Amino acid sequence: MSTYVIKFNEKSKEAKYLLGLIQELAKKSSSISLQKIPNKETLKSIDDAKNKKLFYAENVDELLNQLNE
Repeated sequence: MSTYVIKFNEKSKEAKYLLGLIQELAKKSSSISLQKIPNKETLKSIDDAKNKKLFYAENVDELLNQLNE
């Protein structure tokens, strides 16, 4: 089995159409599987949460102060 990575803008008409076709094929065939992989920013956020690198604030002003430090 081969693995292909296809990157596209999910908001474009063509990409939505292509993704729809692939999803329908994957539903009907066990030889095709889809795996959505989060982008780098999301993966970093997940890693930060797992490592407890989070911000805690009582209100918006306190949060903004922490982010600006």
